Amino acid sequence: MRKIGVSLVAGAVLLLVPGVARAQAGGAISYSKDIVPILKENCAKCHGQKNFQGGLSLATHSATVKGGKGGKSFEAKAETSRFYKYLTGELKPKMPIGGSLKPAEMQKFKAWIDAGAKADVAPDQVVISDTAIPVIKVPKIALKVPMLPE
Repeated sequence: MRKIGVSLVAGAVLLLVPGVARAQAGGAISYSKDIVPILKENCAKCHGQKNFQGGLSLATHSATVKGGKGGKSFEAKAETSRFYKYLTGELKPKMPIGGSLKPAEMQKFKAWIDAGAKADVAPDQVVISDTAIPVIKVPKIALKVPMLPE
């Protein structure tokens, strides 16, 4: 009875995280459906189409694979890939700066990289445009007293 309960709980957890469930079931993680949304939410501000720090742009799959100033992003396994090492903090600075990916997101990246980091879109198709990066609108505040000369 105890084994059945544990299996049911594990199954329920897998159903709540679709990309992980596909990976566990032997299915492939989708670049466009599973990976790109994580990149948009956590990485696009610093590694977008026009503003790409460290020489790394995540705007297209080919740019992501090419890597940045440190070289190629992916190797045969996640544990040896520069991209994954930045996510785990093995390489500094840990990415994303000021936070971490959720465990389920890390599992998706690991499974995707271990499966060859393949794209299900054209290699040069822009998947993260600069318009996807949220812009903060700062209200204009009128002066109530005149400015003094310098």
